[in-house]
Amino acid sequence: MMPRSPSSTQGGASSPSRVPPRTQSPRWHGNPYERPPTDAELAKARRRQRSLMRFGGVVVLLLVYG
Repeated sequence: MMPRSPSSTQGGASSPSRVPPRTQSPRWHGNPYERPPTDAELAKARRRQRSLMRFGGVVVLLLVYG
């Protein structure tokens, strides 16, 4: 039997990790009914809020100067 050298490619720190990268795992591991909003849902809510603020600003301008 041959002695194993520290630079062996089997095992040790040089072997690839068997743990999948974080990007492949779901972002939320808890209850699906209590999950945080996704990036798309947050963007949609921001868009809605912006349009409501714009509409409110137009109404205020019409009331003040109209």
